[in-house]
Amino acid sequence: MPLRVLFLGIPTDPDELTRWTQLRTSIAVAGIETTCSLELHDADCVIVTEDVLDGFCTAAEAAALQRLRGQGVTFLCAAKDQAGIFSALHALSTELDEPGGSLPQSPETRVS
Repeated sequence: MPLRVLFLGIPTDPDELTRWTQLRTSIAVAGIETTCSLELHDADCVIVTEDVLDGFCTAAEAAALQRLRGQGVTFLCAAKDQAGIFSALHALSTELDEPGGSLPQSPETRVS
């Protein structure tokens, strides 16, 4: 099953928005399912803006963040370089493909 990545938040800085859009496109081209729907209950990973992590978000985004953290979903900050994000997604995909694989809890791919 392909990874499912939720993009949470919308960058306010034009340069960040450009990187965000490029990242979403690159991830989709790589065959990874992406969404911005806060109703997604089975995301494997969340790529989140710094604003959302800092609490500058809507009530719906805050609720989704709390729910997904409670489910142990991996979070990656959108400010991380694209190569680092792809590396973390590859590691997550490998772990999920292993028999009995579960979501990783390593500090390298988890944002608290």
